[in-house]
Amino acid sequence: MFICVCSSVKVHVRTSASFTRDVEEGRQRILGHFVTPPQLVNLSTPLDVGAIAANLNTQIDHFNSKGSGWQFDHIVRFELVITEYRPLCGGSSSYVETPKRIADKHCIINVKNDQGVIKNAFCGVY
Repeated sequence: MFICVCSSVKVHVRTSASFTRDVEEGRQRILGHFVTPPQLVNLSTPLDVGAIAANLNTQIDHFNSKGSGWQFDHIVRFELVITEYRPLCGGSSSYVETPKRIADKHCIINVKNDQGVIKNAFCGVY
């Protein structure tokens, strides 16, 4: 439903997991915190739940691979973070005025394209 309101979103997972291990004094507990890289999701690119699971499993395996004896116990917190993603797009709104201190050096050309002239020129080249 959120994708219909926004054309694109970025999704990542933040989770905390409880790990335990037996020591001479009894049982120790520790929390491990893990975050997946963001995925771009839109109408043509669905959320890849398998990639999220694989990334979390890799992070947990790496956490356990150091020979510490920690064993995964349970998930304490699982957050699915969804943020609106609006990439810069063309048009007159993408023009950024050159700062005066740079413009005064006369070392840069900042083209203001009001009517798609530059875009059409590049299309004609290829």
